[in-house]
Amino acid sequence: MEDTDKTKEELCLELAAMRIQFDRLEVMRTDAEEALRQSEAKYRHFYENVAEGIFQTTPDGHLISVNPALAKMYGCELPQEMVETLTDIEKQLYVDPGDRVRFKKILEKDGVVSNFEVRFRRKDGQIRWLSINAHAVRDGDGNIACHEGCAEDITSRKESEEALRKERETFFTILENDPTGVAMIDPNGAYQYINPEFTRITGYTLQDIPNGKNWFLKSFPDPAYREKVIRTWKKDRLLETGKCSDREFTVTCKDGSPRDIDIRTTFMKDFSISVFRDVTERRQAEKTLRESETKYRTVVEDSLVGFSIIQDGYFRFVNKRFCEMFGYAYEEIVDTFGPGDLTHPDDRKRVDETVQKQIGGEIEHIEYDFRSLRKDGKVITVKALGSTILYRGRLAAVGSIIDITSTRERELEGKLRQAQKMGAIGTLAGGIAHDFNNILTVLTGYGELLKMETTEGDRLRQYADQILTASMKAAQLTRSLLTFSRQQPTVLSPLHINNVIRETEKLLNRLITEDIALHTILAAEDIIVMADVTQIDQILFNLATNARDAMPKGGALTIETRSISIDHDFVEIHGFGEPGQYVLISVSDTGIGMDSKAREQMFDPFYTTKEVGKGTGLGLSTVYGIVMQHNGYINVYSEPQMGTTFHIYLPATSAASEEAANASEIRGGTETLLIAEDNDAVRHAMSDMLRKYGYTVIGAIDGQDAVEIFARDGDIDLIILDSVMPKKNGRETYEEIKNIKPGIKVLFISGYTRDIILDKGIRDKEFPFIPKPVLPTTLLQTLREILDK
Repeated sequence: MEDTDKTKEELCLELAAMRIQFDRLEVMRTDAEEALRQSEAKYRHFYENVAEGIFQTTPDGHLISVNPALAKMYGCELPQEMVETLTDIEKQLYVDPGDRVRFKKILEKDGVVSNFEVRFRRKDGQIRWLSINAHAVRDGDGNIACHEGCAEDITSRKESEEALRKERETFFTILENDPTGVAMIDPNGAYQYINPEFTRITGYTLQDIPNGKNWFLKSFPDPAYREKVIRTWKKDRLLETGKCSDREFTVTCKDGSPRDIDIRTTFMKDFSISVFRDVTERRQAEKTLRESETKYRTVVEDSLVGFSIIQDGYFRFVNKRFCEMFGYAYEEIVDTFGPGDLTHPDDRKRVDETVQKQIGGEIEHIEYDFRSLRKDGKVITVKALGSTILYRGRLAAVGSIIDITSTRERELEGKLRQAQKMGAIGTLAGGIAHDFNNILTVLTGYGELLKMETTEGDRLRQYADQILTASMKAAQLTRSLLTFSRQQPTVLSPLHINNVIRETEKLLNRLITEDIALHTILAAEDIIVMADVTQIDQILFNLATNARDAMPKGGALTIETRSISIDHDFVEIHGFGEPGQYVLISVSDTGIGMDSKAREQMFDPFYTTKEVGKGTGLGLSTVYGIVMQHNGYINVYSEPQMGTTFHIYLPATSAASEEAANASEIRGGTETLLIAEDNDAVRHAMSDMLRKYGYTVIGAIDGQDAVEIFARDGDIDLIILDSVMPKKNGRETYEEIKNIKPGIKVLFISGYTRDIILDKGIRDKEFPFIPKPVLPTTLLQTLREILDK
């Protein structure tokens, strides 16, 4: 019984021990589960927050799971979204499907893939780069159950590598095309690279010079010269400073020829760069320049012409002949005297201004004469031919000086005789032209009227033809006299007048003052004349100069071109011209104008209204002579304080227009017209022409006379008014007549261009307007248009 109880006790103890063991196992299990939970939590935290993408796929490429990082790389907010969206990795993810095939082959063969770089396509279509590390997970049978791995976005690294590759490619492209020779050498002295220019200069390729020593020996075969090069490099402390100053050496090329080169070597961390420049031609040019300088210095020093360089107001160099010419020693002139010190007081200001313009770059080349003073007080006349050069890095005036004292005296004597002869012939020709042409105007005008009153075969028509022929010969004789007095040869060639004016416009802008506005109104059609371009330019320059001087307070200068047809009616009205097609050049200004005396003498040689010293009196006579030599015509419309307009007629190369041929189509009328024109000849000619076409014409000698006539006889259908007349101008006359008869029809005419008459109160297009010269066909057509409205 006792034994039995003991057994029970032992059993109880064993049971208690077992329970304690069980409790311990339970605690261990709980601890293990907690440890497992914590481990899973850590893994999950790592999985969820790691920067690299983590994935698990089936062997055929379907996603099982991805972490947030990979989902974000793909462009999804949540991993599940990527799993559901990316159903076919090969087609949807890989840019190149072949990359997926290579990836699977490596896994199947090796079971692991390391740093597999591939381009992938994000959900939004953007292309990025991934680096993938993965391994194959196999089951108990050894078959691949799935693929697991991680992926890193290496796009930034790839872009940096591509940028670096491009930079390297650009660098070597530059080196390949660099105009200087370049060699790259490693620390051991082995040549790693030489560019094509290096080979071109020296003839050596990379295979010819495996190391620096090899090239050095080949390039400097002379031991003495080679030692000199070494000493130079040591002196420059090449190895200490890492940089060599520019040095020029003579190297021996592969073909044995010597070349002068400039070498600069720079040492870097892993290599050194040597840059070679071929300066053989430069050295040869310098040698040639030195020889040239020696030669020209000899020429200048021994020249029979004086030579000087002026800078900062002083002579900086003069030659021996210059010193002889003025009687001074070199030391007395250079850095002591300026040009004014050797110039006659009366010419000093002009010479100083000219030299300053040279140095200021306003004048490139100039030739002028002036009087100078020698050291002994003798006055000599010299000719200076100047230009501008760079001297010691700055602009200077350089000049050649010729003593023309004796030559000048002979020239002045000859010019005086020539001027006297020109003056006599010019004045005689001008007088003949003024008086004789008035007679010719009457002869030709009434000769044409007589001819128009006869029929073909009529004896009176033959008489009229003889009168007209003789008149034309007389007019030609007058032109010949004027041309002779000018003594100007011409070189004729086809010229586009509009182009000539456009090319001259810039120079004219410089010729006139800033307060004068230059306007050009050029014909729309292409108009061509046979002319000397230099002389046409001279016409424009002379007229622009006169216009500038006539507008001291500023104003407007207008140059206008148009094509014009001159017929017999035009000649009858205006008293000049030959029937045909002409180019009309009008030059107008708003200046002080001319009175009748000035108009009568303006083409006389040496006639001028300017102050002494401001005009030669040859400007307009030159224009007249040039126009005559071109078989052209010139007339002027001018009144005091009313401005001036020059009309120049030059024969065009094209055929005459058909307008004159259609004169028979012009309709006349029976209306009563009042013509107010202060030029008797023009008024009578226009009146006769209009009466011939059926009109009743009343003439008035000026604006006041026109008002009085209209007040007496108001039964007038239309008034023709010259814009500029004595007593009352055209606009004033019209205003008074309009008060008498509102609505009266009017036609304005003027010898001034449209721009000029705007100042007379006639606004553009406000009234019908015909510029002089008035063509009969234009006049008749315009009248009918106005009257028939």
